[in-house]
Amino acid sequence: MLKRAKRFSCLTFLLVLPAALLATACMWGVVRNADTGLGVEGATVSYTDSFGHTGSTTTGAGGLYAFDSARGPIPAAGSVAIEVSAPGFASLATDVTVLYDDNPNATLANLSSFWEVRSFDLTPLSTEGTIDTLASSLHFPVGAVYDENGDLFFSERDTCRVRKLDVSAGTISNVAGNGTCGYSGDGGAATSAGLSAPSGLGLDDDDHLAIATNGDCRVRVVDLDTGDISTAAGNGTCGFAGDGGPATSAQLRLTAAGVELFAWSDVAFDASGNLYIADIFNCRIRKVSGGTISTIAGSGSTGFTCGAFSGDGGPATSARMNQPSGVAVDDHGNVFIGELGGCRVRKVTSGGTISTIAGTGVCTPSGNGGDAVDAGLAPVRGLALDDDGNVFISQFTFNMQVDPMEEIYCQVRRIDEGGTIDAVAGTGTCGFDGDGGLAVDAEIQTPGDIALACNGDLAFTSALDDRIRVVHGVNEGGPAPGNMCP
Repeated sequence: MLKRAKRFSCLTFLLVLPAALLATACMWGVVRNADTGLGVEGATVSYTDSFGHTGSTTTGAGGLYAFDSARGPIPAAGSVAIEVSAPGFASLATDVTVLYDDNPNATLANLSSFWEVRSFDLTPLSTEGTIDTLASSLHFPVGAVYDENGDLFFSERDTCRVRKLDVSAGTISNVAGNGTCGYSGDGGAATSAGLSAPSGLGLDDDDHLAIATNGDCRVRVVDLDTGDISTAAGNGTCGFAGDGGPATSAQLRLTAAGVELFAWSDVAFDASGNLYIADIFNCRIRKVSGGTISTIAGSGSTGFTCGAFSGDGGPATSARMNQPSGVAVDDHGNVFIGELGGCRVRKVTSGGTISTIAGTGVCTPSGNGGDAVDAGLAPVRGLALDDDGNVFISQFTFNMQVDPMEEIYCQVRRIDEGGTIDAVAGTGTCGFDGDGGLAVDAEIQTPGDIALACNGDLAFTSALDDRIRVVHGVNEGGPAPGNMCP
């Protein structure tokens, strides 16, 4: 007689046991494409049981997966967390309840309900996501970032506040700023502090929310657990100084006269909690680690006209950049930079070498469907990475020859892992329409910062029409770094 179920292969059970026993012998099932109903081969199914034991397997032909009970733990009754993922699909996380009496005399005859048959449907991801409005009647929204729960933080330049949108409830609350545009409040409640033209936002997995305040050339940080605010970088004097010393004594140049409306700075954290600053008018990327500031990319002159291009293939600290406005960091420590003035996207490896991954330097958009390095980009306003290596950029530009306030191009684009660039949202024509339809067929207005959610959504601020819009199901891995999602 068979003494213990855990000594036998789950795959063997599937082959030899009657159908009535399949539901009780082991964990197995099918992963399917939610759109077609067909099995998804190559999907990963993982579990963590009530004792903290883990297991993982990959689906075969027809999307079939099976955990071998001889290899995996047999938990007592309790909750088991299941995660299902596959390239090109939105990941799925769920809990199941396991009932099994793990006693020394267990046999197939008295085996109680060990694993039920579980089928999972994955939603395909595509550049052809649908678009909706998340929030309207805002006050010049600029920065945006999702937390792990799917709630969205955004900055309002005109009210000098950072606010939080509870996406499921549709409610907005204040996170930082008292409505007075200026500098005050360090060491106290963020909601009582004064902020000066808040723009780019960054969030780490310890609930620290970084805010680039362009008006006073600082970066402030809100501890979301306590609600207190402090300064992470910048002494309030706009300039360039301080590398190698305390970040709070350094000078940043996050603003320039005449372009405050449309030239913004960005901030980002890496997986270790180091802070990166797009020091836009010093034409540098600066890093704060352990309270000390340094330059990791960019060199040469500073100020509004510091823009130039050089250095690909060499040390990033010797390269020249033209108004870096967007910054993001992946799981491997690679830093991605969007250039407002240079109309390029560049990458700095963890070893410090810089290269261009998109854009020729010609600030006229072109090339969708082709190689990103051969494409023309408009000025890059926002930049974000998903955890599968896709780079998202927002772009808009004006007709400076005729009317500096006449928008002539507005689009969100994606550079995939293979280096191909394509549109994610917007036809290129600036305006507002298309909610409920395909994002690539919609008109969008002045897309700014980009925020990626763990469920595959992509949100972007729309400053000139005081909205935040969302494209459903186009980011594949959740935001980078990967520790940002449960």
